Amino acid sequence: MADVTIGQLNVGIPNKNTAVIPYSDGSTTYKTSPSGIVAASPGSVIQIKYFYSISTAGYNSNTWITCPNLNAIITLTKSTNKVLIQTTASIGAHNNNDTYTKIQRGGVDVSPLGGTGVVRGTGFSSPGYSGGPVCIVSNYLDTPGTVGPHTYTIQGYVQTDSIVSSGLNWNRTATVTGTDSGSASSSIILTEIAE
Repeated sequence: MADVTIGQLNVGIPNKNTAVIPYSDGSTTYKTSPSGIVAASPGSVIQIKYFYSISTAGYNSNTWITCPNLNAIITLTKSTNKVLIQTTASIGAHNNNDTYTKIQRGGVDVSPLGGTGVVRGTGFSSPGYSGGPVCIVSNYLDTPGTVGPHTYTIQGYVQTDSIVSSGLNWNRTATVTGTDSGSASSSIILTEIAE
């Protein structure tokens, strides 16, 4: 069987779980499964899922806070497959404070954290001015070891010298009114990779 790349898949058959797979010899094969196309070649993309949140909320600083309404769920087609996690976190922070993110699966850290420092995260940034937003992008290749379903979330942390009410602001600037206010979205893309 020839290897299939995502660019070769031609979804559009009336049955949504069926796709045309063209092979290098010019022949065409149809394959149907309950969850759609299942490519067996190592490194093949099995499925891609996109999740986002535009929910805005402010929280105290100096504690890890999960992005509201952003629970990315994937069920693998095979327990040995991997999950490529791509996250974009939009956070507003007061007083130019350092901002960190990390990825969790089922409430447990899965992304590698920095090796030193009081706070260790996967991603790190510092806003350019008081109340300014940051966008932190993180990627991680996870091996859950079971079919699942698996739920992924992003957590954020704003480090300050003291606890600040609304020190960490998901999907908005720290300034919520006036000309300096603004909002954005955070997202998670999950890609199942055949092993």
